[in-house]
Amino acid sequence: MEIPYSQNLPSEKWRRLVNEYAGILPDAPLKLKFTRNVLKYFHKVPNYCRRYPHFGEIVFREMLSEEMEKLLPGSRALVRKSMRKGKISRSSFALPNIYRFRHTIFLLVIAGLIGGLGIGATFLYDVIHSSTGSGPDNISLDRSVQPVPVGSDLSGVGPIRKRIVPSVAKENEEGDFPRYIENPIWLVEKTASVETYSNRLQIITSFSVENIPRSYVVFPKNSDTLPGKEALSTEIRGILYHASEGDMAPLKPEKNRLLKQYSNQLLQFAGRQKGYHYLIDRFGRIYRIVREEDAAFHAGNAVWADENSIFLNLNHAFIGICFEGKGFEEFHEEGSTKPKIRALDDATITEAQIRSGKELTDWLRFHYKIPEQNCVPHGITSVYPRDKLIGYHLDLAHGFPFHRFGLRNKYGDMFPSITEFGFKGDRHFREVLNGNIWPGINRSEEYLKSRAKQGNISLAVYRKQLNQRFDRYSDWQTHLHE
Repeated sequence: MEIPYSQNLPSEKWRRLVNEYAGILPDAPLKLKFTRNVLKYFHKVPNYCRRYPHFGEIVFREMLSEEMEKLLPGSRALVRKSMRKGKISRSSFALPNIYRFRHTIFLLVIAGLIGGLGIGATFLYDVIHSSTGSGPDNISLDRSVQPVPVGSDLSGVGPIRKRIVPSVAKENEEGDFPRYIENPIWLVEKTASVETYSNRLQIITSFSVENIPRSYVVFPKNSDTLPGKEALSTEIRGILYHASEGDMAPLKPEKNRLLKQYSNQLLQFAGRQKGYHYLIDRFGRIYRIVREEDAAFHAGNAVWADENSIFLNLNHAFIGICFEGKGFEEFHEEGSTKPKIRALDDATITEAQIRSGKELTDWLRFHYKIPEQNCVPHGITSVYPRDKLIGYHLDLAHGFPFHRFGLRNKYGDMFPSITEFGFKGDRHFREVLNGNIWPGINRSEEYLKSRAKQGNISLAVYRKQLNQRFDRYSDWQTHLHE
């Protein structure tokens, strides 16, 4: 069926904007589809917007962004980046363009101040005159502020707590959970081997296996008191991303047979080991390995925490998603007999894997109400308990595309393994990352120093106290399970 187009095409300026936005898209079919959609729905821009060019431009740009987001999730960040680089022209109301309207803006500000003073004087007059009355109509102007308790004192062992309630605008900007409530995702069709969801997600289920039931301890973050059996939970609280770090073949048509062979071997191995809940091969196909209601052996020794809770058993608390790919390579130094590893400059996660991973992440976060804070790569959670070191496993410890998944860059966050339990990185850890140390490590270390100074103890003593806290928590978790 032929698509009816509006005869009133966009103005020359707006057609230029369409070309600028389309330039972000990675291939010609997407660019063509984007242009067709814009022309198809252009007539839906209200007529009054067209009569006021500046206001109409804002509405039109928003329409372009929405169409971009439908075709390429996460493209709003790319639009902002292109604007900074000058590839997309800024709106007339952007700061660099507002200077020419300075006189009008100045008059409006003055008028607003005068109006505000008038309203304020009227309100104050009403307050003063009503304060002489009695009963429920009185207005109380009590300015006293009562302190809000944050949590119990950890006697110099636990970190300082400052509860921050994020604004809705910030939550949406960071892709936090409220965004997912507004965009429901549901199971459309289920066959013997495939599940299809409303966001295009398809899960191959024919390789699914059972494992041990979920059961783990939730340690409260605002208290140093060890919890009882009531703290045992079976809920899914987060997502842990992995890379397989196995044999790889070049992603080229002539290597198709070898690519399929490696993927099949990895799929069989993951099923035998019950190592992940989901595996995404290099073509973007999603396989369910361990069913979601069971634990999977994907995390090893790992530590993570959100605003209220600390998790030491991510095998049970988090869902494991593995991308077939690798972020490290082996190399030999001159005079050394043992190979070493180092981070690759570019991750091998394919575009198809990113799209499928985003769809799977959206579904899991919506279905299990998983907060953005608890979606992390394995490398930044993995620890070596005996020596109290971070980075025991380093898959996705470098180059994970957080923005493509609607997630905040966790490499810059403070790490619970350091701030809660005093772990640290050794020389080997820094060498493997080629000096690309996570910014969050320095932030975490500075936090420990400030806490030690506040407690009037040395950093070494404070770190030892936190190490002992980890041992106590770890032993208690084992005790409750037994």
